[in-house]
Amino acid sequence: MEADLAKAIEVAPKSPLAHTRMGELRTSEKRFKEAEAAFEEALQNDPNFAAALRGLTRVYVLEKQPEKAVARVNEQLAKAPNNSDYYLLLGQLLANHREFGKAEVALQKAVELNKNSIDAFLFLGAVQVAQGERDKAIASYQRSIQENPRDIRSCVQLGVLEEERGNWQKAQELYQKALQVDPDSPVAANNLAYSMLEHDGNADVALSLAQTARRGMLDSPYAAGTLAWAYYHKGAYTTSIDLLKEALKKLPDNPDFHYHIGMAYGKNQDRAHAIEHLEHVLKINPSYGKANEIRQTLSALSKG
Repeated sequence: MEADLAKAIEVAPKSPLAHTRMGELRTSEKRFKEAEAAFEEALQNDPNFAAALRGLTRVYVLEKQPEKAVARVNEQLAKAPNNSDYYLLLGQLLANHREFGKAEVALQKAVELNKNSIDAFLFLGAVQVAQGERDKAIASYQRSIQENPRDIRSCVQLGVLEEERGNWQKAQELYQKALQVDPDSPVAANNLAYSMLEHDGNADVALSLAQTARRGMLDSPYAAGTLAWAYYHKGAYTTSIDLLKEALKKLPDNPDFHYHIGMAYGKNQDRAHAIEHLEHVLKINPSYGKANEIRQTLSALSKG
């Protein structure tokens, strides 16, 4: 690879791509000074080459110099002030440093310069949520959907926020809207399936959606957990338990998984395991949303 890159630079010495690829190679080799020089050469050849600046800031982050990364992006913005990708990068670096207010300003500039930058909209919403500004985040996601109706990521994120504030009907509409654009979206299918199961929706439809999510996210404990909960609602308790065991291997302290597997064990007439998992929910989170139901179930199991 190195020989090929050297040849590419020799043939086209002003190409920012070849220098950037060399910088990435040197970064992977931990030859940071050489990587920095390669990225700087790329930016000298093209001040708007975002991959080079992203690579350069990664070097500084790996060297534990985040302030230097921020300063270098600001320096490049003076040369390329209308580069939306640079404002996105600046916002990400500032957010990682927990400077959320400054990050929000940079990300707002990124979406002003490029209304099609979904990544900027998503990061902006996340930063606003981190500051407790959920209404502003909702407005950002709504604007993203309006500007980019064929990209479902903002639609799903907005659904999550609506669900968190109790608007589950609105959330379900948003997940359905996302699935109209991409019927195989595993995240939208998973979220809609779980919401339906929690709000007395059609269990057969929820199971089908959960199976779609599982196919698209085979390694996700959340997809396994949702599918398990769907099987629980269909009375397939053993299958539900097996899936929840898998999910708990990856997230051993997830209270929802313990609650669901406890309920499934109870339905499967395994009182000891049911009690074990339901008690663990209250140990993990004494104020769990279904704590009263769990205590009632535990009382019934102990009498049984």
